[in-house]
Formats: sequence, structure tokens, C-alpha cells
Amino acid sequence: LAATENVLALTQDALGTNESLITIIKESLVAKDGVAAQEAAEAELAATKDTLASTEATLSATQTELADTKNTLDATTAELTSTKDTLASTEATLSATQAELADTQNTLDATTAELTSTKDTLASTEAELTSTKDSLASTEAELTSTKDTLTSTEAELTSTKDTLAATADTPVSYTHLRAH
Repeated sequence: LAATENVLALTQDALGTNESLITIIKESLVAKDGVAAQEAAEAELAATKDTLASTEATLSATQTELADTKNTLDATTAELTSTKDTLASTEATLSATQAELADTQNTLDATTAELTSTKDTLASTEAELTSTKDSLASTEAELTSTKDTLTSTEAELTSTKDTLAATADTPVSYTHLRAH
């Protein structure tokens, strides 16, 4: 864009120089006598007018190119602004996602710690249950032994009752008792 503006300035300077040349040529035409001098001046004037027309065409083309370049620059600036906005939005989304990830990691860590604690409690409870089962089995064995002893004692008691009953039905001989 700067180079195009420089070309435009140079072209405008050239136009000013060409106009000065035309003025000088006109003045020399008036100052000179004779047909030859006038024809030469008119030929020079025609050449200068051709150069001026060419310079004006170049200036017009340069001005068009400058306008196109400015339009392209404006479009590029708008696109850059849009890209910056998109980048800012993406960075904000990334930051929010990272914060969410950190929160999720904290929740996961807390849940993992809770799970470990629950596993430890479960293991302890299972050990207590096993101990209680062993104690229950021991108590059941003692109960079975006590039942067996009770059954044996009941059998002896029944036998003793039967013996007492049989003895009660038998008359007691005092002679036997006297001898003692």
C-alpha cells in the first residue's frame, strides 16, 4: 500500500511537470518568430499532450489500484479482527474446560478416597463377621456338648429314678439293715 501511494505521488509530480512544460512551450511559441519555430513548438506541444494523456491514464490506473488495495486491506483487517475474536472465544472456552476438568479431577480424587475408605471398612467388617462366625461355631459346639451332657445326665436321672422306683417297690428287709 505504501509503495502504491509512492507511485501515485510520483505520478502526480510528473503531471505537474508536464503542465509546466506545456506552459513553457506555449510561451516559446509566442516569443519565436517564424513558421518553422511555430511548427516545431506545435509538434513538441502535441508530444507533450500525448505524454500528459499517458500520464493521466497511468494516474487513473494507479488510483484504481490504490482503491483496490485499500479494499483488500479493509477486508483483511476485518478478517483479522474476526480471527482474533474467535481466538479469544476459543481461549475462554479452553480456560472454562480446564477449570471443569480440574473440578472433575478433584471429585474423582474424593470419590477414590471414599471408595478406599469404604473398602477398608468392608474388609474390617468382613474380619469381624468371620470372627463372629468362628465364635458362633465355638458356641454351637459348646451348646452341642452341653446338650449331650444334659442328655446323658437326663438318662442317668431316668435310670436313677427307675432304680429308686424299683427299690421302693421292693420290701425292705430289716434284717439286712440290722446286720450292719
